[in-house]
Amino acid sequence: MTGFFKKLWQSDTRKAFEEAMELYNQRRYNEAAKSFEEILAQKSASSDVYYNLSAVYCSQSYHYIGFRDFLMGFFPQACNFFQKALDLQPGHIDLYQLIGICRNNMRDHEGAAEAFQFLLTIDHNRSAARINQGIVFNNLQLWDKAVEHHTAIIRDYPDYPDVHYRLGLALIGLDRTHEAHDAFSRALALNPKYDDAAVKLALLKANFGHYDEANQLISVVEGQHPRDPAVHYARGAILLEQKDLQNAAISFKYVLSLAPDQKEAGISLALTLVEMNDLPQAIDIFGKIREMNVRIPHLDEAIASLEAAYNLPQEHPKPLDGFRPFFRAETVLELLKREVKRPLHIAPDLGDMVAIIANLNEDDCALCEPILSYIQDYVAQHPDYPDLYHSLGQLNIRLGQHAAAEKAYRTALLLNPDYLSARMNLFQMLKEAGKDSEALLEAHEIMGRVAPAPNFYADLSEICLNLGQVEQALDYAGKALKINPHYATAYLVRARTLERMGQVGEALIAVERCLTEATDSEVREAALALREGIVNSKK
Repeated sequence: MTGFFKKLWQSDTRKAFEEAMELYNQRRYNEAAKSFEEILAQKSASSDVYYNLSAVYCSQSYHYIGFRDFLMGFFPQACNFFQKALDLQPGHIDLYQLIGICRNNMRDHEGAAEAFQFLLTIDHNRSAARINQGIVFNNLQLWDKAVEHHTAIIRDYPDYPDVHYRLGLALIGLDRTHEAHDAFSRALALNPKYDDAAVKLALLKANFGHYDEANQLISVVEGQHPRDPAVHYARGAILLEQKDLQNAAISFKYVLSLAPDQKEAGISLALTLVEMNDLPQAIDIFGKIREMNVRIPHLDEAIASLEAAYNLPQEHPKPLDGFRPFFRAETVLELLKREVKRPLHIAPDLGDMVAIIANLNEDDCALCEPILSYIQDYVAQHPDYPDLYHSLGQLNIRLGQHAAAEKAYRTALLLNPDYLSARMNLFQMLKEAGKDSEALLEAHEIMGRVAPAPNFYADLSEICLNLGQVEQALDYAGKALKINPHYATAYLVRARTLERMGQVGEALIAVERCLTEATDSEVREAALALREGIVNSKK
């Protein structure tokens, strides 16, 4: 009797599992996870194969759900789903990377440090975990530790501009400004479009009195970001440092036109106006700052002091120094010190982004747009990285933007002609787009670099058949079958080629072999249609 109930349970569980898998294969991960959880709730069957498989696919479902939330910036929810995935599959340690990223972006920097340290304890050479741990050290303001950590990474990866930049931030935290200057200079040399490094370097140059170089750097960044308040505020701070009060006031006014609630720009503008002896405007600006309802110590006293100075009889002026506000404009070094305390965000690895996006449901394709924009911005910063163009190509394929994908793949190949993944993806895209002649050119490039797999030969056989090159088509189908004698798709293209050549008897033999080997429904349907066509043509 026990065996009967066990078989009945297994039968019901198998059906439930197959239904859950159907949801999973349709990328309906929320529904799939719920179905798998219902199977897992029957703990008495934990030794059953469907129970164990449900744990695997439930974990994967939570992984995808979590990453989708991550892309939308919902870090607490994403972290929760990643943790659920990890609870179901403790061996999937790469999830600690995602959990660490989420916790950092939730400003739980201690939790992020623990996640990355766990990965580094298992393998201290994990470059992504090492780099992210360095970011967390910056966010925790553990400047000595951050400097040591970034320096160690640079010894292994000297060409990473981001690590040089973050080293510069940590060095500013330690008041090692000359070393920070060198770190930002290296970051900018590695990536001339690294705007954050350019701004920090400009501020340091102004701090050292090199105003022409500072203004030149800021001008370049302003040209790239003409409406970025932070860039114009940095310009104002540099001008104030060199005592160019008139132009500093213009910069601060422009910042406030872009961001009226930027209190630092308001304070710096008001104090610049005090230096210029323009008390009415200074009082007006301080009044607007008071209306922001932000807590600024001594603000009321400063306004009263200035009003008293302004209202003194003209025949009895008093030195302005006696009525100055109770705070002063921010120096470039103070601005840098404030900036290095700003928490650093961690974006997911681009490879992870593209891989997960490839598995999103069609309803979630809208998520691709902001990621596409993100990657495009990153490509603009790193124009010589073929991996970025390859990722851009894959994302454009997912969005159905084939012209943009082709351009991205070809750019990756211009930068690295031996980039096999990019060339294979370009080949496949051209084949599916019906660009057979161009696909054939890429195929010859691939065969000159690697021994192809049977599916490649089958695709190449189909391309040759489309181009009327029947002898080559038959040859490539034969090469595919020599590698894998059970490859149904190769038998199908062989059958089509033989039919084209008028060898209908052999074509039917190939069709029958295809039907024997085929497990894919589309291949079987194509083979049956071909057989029917051949039979009808003989009548």
